[in-house]
Amino acid sequence: MNILPVVKARAYIPAILMSFIFLLCEQGLAAAESRWALLVGIDQYQREDITPLKGAVADVRAVASALEHYCGFSADKLFMLTSDDPANRPDLGNILVKLEFIASQAKPGDVFLFYFSGHGVSQGEKSYLLPWGADRRNAMLLERTSIPVDMLRDYLAKVSADKIVVVLDACRNNPEAGRGDTDNPLGGEFARGIVRIMPTAGEARSSRFSSVIFSCGIGQRAYEWPGRGRGFFSLAFEEAVSGKAAGEDGAVNLNRLESYLDRRVPEMVAQVLGPEKVQVPWVDRSGAGAGEFLWSIFEVRPSGVDKVPHPGLQPVKPGELPVLPMVPFEPVKVDSNPPEVRFTTTPKSELNLLEAKRVEFRFAGTDDVGLAGYKYRLDANAEVETKRSFIILENLPSGVHTLQVQASDAQGNYSLPAMYSFTVLGNRPPEVKIESPAEGSRVRYVKVSVSLSGSDVDGQVTTWRCGLDSPDRMTEQGGPVFVFEDLVDGPHTVFAQVVDDVGTVSEINKAQFYFIYEELNSIVPGLRMVVIPGGSFMMGSNSGPDDEKPVHRVTVSSFEMSAMEITQVQWRAFMGNNPWWYHNKGDDLPVENVSWDDAIEFCRKLNELTGQRFDLPTEAEWEYACRAGTSTNYYSGDSESDLDRVGWYYRNSGKTTHPVGQKQANAFGLYDMHGNVWEWCSDLYGRYGGGELAWKGVGIGFDRVLRGGGWANDANYCRSASRNDPLSGSHPVGVRLVRR
Repeated sequence: MNILPVVKARAYIPAILMSFIFLLCEQGLAAAESRWALLVGIDQYQREDITPLKGAVADVRAVASALEHYCGFSADKLFMLTSDDPANRPDLGNILVKLEFIASQAKPGDVFLFYFSGHGVSQGEKSYLLPWGADRRNAMLLERTSIPVDMLRDYLAKVSADKIVVVLDACRNNPEAGRGDTDNPLGGEFARGIVRIMPTAGEARSSRFSSVIFSCGIGQRAYEWPGRGRGFFSLAFEEAVSGKAAGEDGAVNLNRLESYLDRRVPEMVAQVLGPEKVQVPWVDRSGAGAGEFLWSIFEVRPSGVDKVPHPGLQPVKPGELPVLPMVPFEPVKVDSNPPEVRFTTTPKSELNLLEAKRVEFRFAGTDDVGLAGYKYRLDANAEVETKRSFIILENLPSGVHTLQVQASDAQGNYSLPAMYSFTVLGNRPPEVKIESPAEGSRVRYVKVSVSLSGSDVDGQVTTWRCGLDSPDRMTEQGGPVFVFEDLVDGPHTVFAQVVDDVGTVSEINKAQFYFIYEELNSIVPGLRMVVIPGGSFMMGSNSGPDDEKPVHRVTVSSFEMSAMEITQVQWRAFMGNNPWWYHNKGDDLPVENVSWDDAIEFCRKLNELTGQRFDLPTEAEWEYACRAGTSTNYYSGDSESDLDRVGWYYRNSGKTTHPVGQKQANAFGLYDMHGNVWEWCSDLYGRYGGGELAWKGVGIGFDRVLRGGGWANDANYCRSASRNDPLSGSHPVGVRLVRR
């Protein structure tokens, strides 16, 4: 097995492309190979004592797009875990589950790319990657919540792919809280730990190539370009992929790449940050021979990619778009029947910068003696000859462009040129919206959670800024949710702004709310939330009904869940009614006979009052929380006597509900997960999707899902895996909340 680890400084798109090119050298791509990728990007860590990063998520997304569009990675084999996506958060369990899945699917001859952008640390002789939920408070917690590089080696050893690329961006700012503005230089122990991921010659099935490319030397830091959300190493790699590291033959080898990076990275760093800042990439060549890695950098891209200048990063105001100069083609007529050419596919007449990153043209020529080929010219650039009937232009700058195409025949005739003009609009600023708290709302809770949303028509939002009562107090981070504490009673104003991937800032938006300090227990009497740590489990049951099959592994991120079902007194406090069932009435009894819409309205009112994010659990969250690490029918065991200890069902309920919290809790501290009343989930009811890796909590059916069973049901309905829908009969249905 060839394992190529690459520790780099945010050289996301080009670093992967170049490493990928090297691995596929000499023999090219096997027609039947599959290409797998797992990409991890972490801007905001779960624990506040780990410094946030900037741009890791945005760059991982850019890498995913590049792999899919240019390197032949298909969407169903490309997995992305980012800290801003609650459904695909890069916690330890999620990363390991994805690695296990890829190991079970990848075959000899395949390619696998593991890409990690986050913090890396060393402790003693061990090196670690820090996933989203890492805990560095002591050595034991670090070992249990992080990814030691030897663990990564063990997981990679399970992957049958012949070519494995490991890209690690873990030498930027200091992960220790309060020191995020200080250097985190590449340490010798960390570097040696990364190098040890590679197998020895005896372990590898093939040892034709192995190399480690570090974005900086030992003792150096990998720097970012201020305001651009990019690393210098990343930008240099992008230039290399654009052809600046290629020789006259259009090929890149390790020597050429190393030579270009060694010159270009320190050159850019010195120009922007000053000569006192030093960053020189370092290449470890364990068994690498430069002659083995010749590869045309354009072969991995769609054929016919034209090299054009990179778009300017400054906004271009309307009316200031330049009309780029054009050098016209002239027809050449040797005989009386010259060829003809016409466009068959063209882009729309106006493109934004995002659309202009990849623009495709197709054309067709005709001739009585047969076509010899085509030539094309964009604006005043040099003409390019090609045998293909399509071209792809990349990263077009703002302005009015003209593309000309001519067809030629074997006798030397050139057709009249086909011409197409189009406009690439200037960079437009992103926009920000304050989702919560709503304008004019009254917030009553110890903490205030501010949720933002952002959009950018010609790029993507990479940085979020938010502050209270003054725009000068805004802080920035990589995610859209901000939490504020220790507010004084009275009116407050939220100020929000976002920054896009080229450093353009939005206008500042603002919203006013009124804050009243109040403990959650005084708002919802007796409501107690329990932290459910993230992790993975096997969801479903092979011994139950068909809708519980297939059993499949699911990973969930950390969340909070109410320790008990919502009671009637808690429901009345918000909804003003009590939809109790027959004679089951009492303040400490679970509310029942609740519709899904009413349950959602209860959450909405609670969110509006507290400024928090309460919701119904997804099915995956519910079953994961119920099992609490068990795989038995009930969290207490497999038998009915085990159920009797933890839940109310038809044999022990006396045909009525019972006050919450009387039976034994599970390992997470949750009561009445089995029996008493059914509980709503947010999902639509439907069959599990044929062995999917994860159940996303969206469903494909006709109504919402019920879980847990009730006092009138037999034991089978109260199992952890049991699922039901409200149309299958009458159910005593209640509510249990989660908070995210």
